[in-house]
Parts: sequence; structure tokens; C-alpha cells
Amino acid sequence: MLKRAFFLFVFCLFAPHAIPLIALAAGENSEDPPVTNPYVRTAEIGSGLSRYTDNLGKGNGQFMRLSLVKDKDQSWMFETGRGHRFGETSFGYGVSHGRHVAEATNVSVGLSSGTGDFLAPEYRFDCRMDQGVLKDRNLVLSGGYTRIQSKQENSSDGFGAGAVLWLPHWVLEARFLYDIGQPGDTDSKSWGLGATWYLYKKTYIGAGIDGGEISYMLVGPGSESALVDYDANGWNVSLQQWLTSTGGVNLRYEHGSTSYYQVDGYTFSIFKEF
Repeated sequence: MLKRAFFLFVFCLFAPHAIPLIALAAGENSEDPPVTNPYVRTAEIGSGLSRYTDNLGKGNGQFMRLSLVKDKDQSWMFETGRGHRFGETSFGYGVSHGRHVAEATNVSVGLSSGTGDFLAPEYRFDCRMDQGVLKDRNLVLSGGYTRIQSKQENSSDGFGAGAVLWLPHWVLEARFLYDIGQPGDTDSKSWGLGATWYLYKKTYIGAGIDGGEISYMLVGPGSESALVDYDANGWNVSLQQWLTSTGGVNLRYEHGSTSYYQVDGYTFSIFKEF
């Protein structure tokens, strides 16, 4: 299964690059001088802590990210991290790539995995397309697909849609995800709303709410299985503060509640462009 996901990732990774070549062959002027457009590289390192109710204990994690972004061209993201909760420690890793295939159209693909029995999946594959609309292209509509294969029998196929509206000093967003799980053809639905006030490369203050109906089949030893079905909702607040023209800090608090437990999460990170 991991091999099949890898080949799918490679195909989606290189397919967007063929579109500019097709356009060039169709008659674009190849004699125009190349435009210098260097990558903006950003490194981020952070840590998080979570606290669960109902004697489920605490969780913690650490992560590192490196992004390379060439404006209106392409981007790369590399990530690795460690997570510990519910008695298991997992080390994860992932890579994603985005490509502008038209003036206001971007496609991206990602693949990730990790160690452990249940915290990290055998693989997770993501693909998404973003399309800017309206006169100023300040409304971005997106659609995507996510495939998750656990290290056990469970898997899921998710189909999502979203919208982000950029206004002077404000960013408003909405998203929806419909997920089909196996075994059992279970279905889950989740949504989220968010708003961020910002001063460009200075201060970003955000808040969001989310909710959903989660359903999956818990597979036990032999042929035993049980349907798990519950409601979930939560809220979050975040702050990104630039301390210099090239770096700063991120702070985030989130609270989640389900039919079985509640959880509070705290995340801190520092980032630097170079």
C-alpha cells in the first residue's frame, strides 16, 4: 500500500510541471529572458503540550519544518517531528510540493508517514487545488482529497472544500470535510470557521471554531469490531508576532471536546527566514 501511495505521489508531483511545458509548445515566446525569482526559505522549530481529561494523561510533541517558496511559481515543505500520547511515542516525517499552473491556480500534493502502532499512519496522501476568483483574486476556493491508511485495518478517503477571503487587515476562512471510513463504509463530517486580523509581517491574531460528527469501525482481535460514533467540537486562538523583519514566534491554544473526553493543547514555535 505504501508503494502504491508513493507512485501516486510521484505522478501528482510531476504532472503539474507538464502544464507550463505544454503551454510553451503551444506558442509562448521562449525568447523572453528568464526572470530571477529566488526561493524564500523559512525554518521553524516548535513544541507542544496537551492535557486530556478522564485519566487519559498528557501528550507532548516537538517538530521541525523547512519551507522553500518561490512566489507565483512553486513551493516545498519538509517536516519531521516526535509525538507522545496514550502511552506511545511516534516519529513522523512528510514532504509536500505546490505548483502554480496558471496565474491564480495552484495545485499541491503531500505524502507523510511515521513510526509506532497507531499514532502515525502507514501513509497519508493529500492533493489539493486552489483557485483565486473575483477581480482581485482575493477569494481563494479550494478542493482536495486525502487518503489515510492506518497500520491496522482502518483506512479513510476524505473529500474537502474550503474558501479563504483576503481583505485589508483581515483573513476569513471556512472549510468542510466529508470522510468515508473502512471497514464499514462509515461517514464523518467536519467543518471549521476562522478569522485573522493582521499587520503584514508584524502581528497576526486569529481565532476559530470547529465541529463535526465522527464515525469509524474499531477493529479488535479476530473478527470482533465495534462502531465508534461521537460528536466533536472545539475552538482555538493564535498569535504570530514578528520580532524582526525575518523572524518571530507563534503561540497557539486550542480546546477540544468530544463525547468521551476534553483536551487542551498549547503550541509554541520560533521561525526564521533566510
